[in-house]
Amino acid sequence: MVDILKSGWDAGITPDGPKGPARQVKEGAVRVAQLAGTAIVPIANALSHRIEIAKAWDRFQVPLPFGRSVVIYGEPLYVREGDDLAAKAAELKAALDRLTDEADRLVA
Repeated sequence: MVDILKSGWDAGITPDGPKGPARQVKEGAVRVAQLAGTAIVPIANALSHRIEIAKAWDRFQVPLPFGRSVVIYGEPLYVREGDDLAAKAAELKAALDRLTDEADRLVA
């Protein structure tokens, strides 16, 4: 992933990892950004009509026809050499939580 980012490609990472818990940012995405020297752009979405799979740890959502969708993004987060990764992960979580709340409000 670091090599891909360093070569100029973009990448998407779910920062809560493949097993969760949901909306708990792990340090992995922050470390990748630090090693690659790239910014993290927090992105959130919301759906007005959806099916939510409650048994999945992440409560995966499937959009339904005729619903509305909102996708929003926040300010880039830079992770410099020597930055505290746990603090940056907390900063990313706060940004994602704000964006998710805003997306939910906009789609309502």
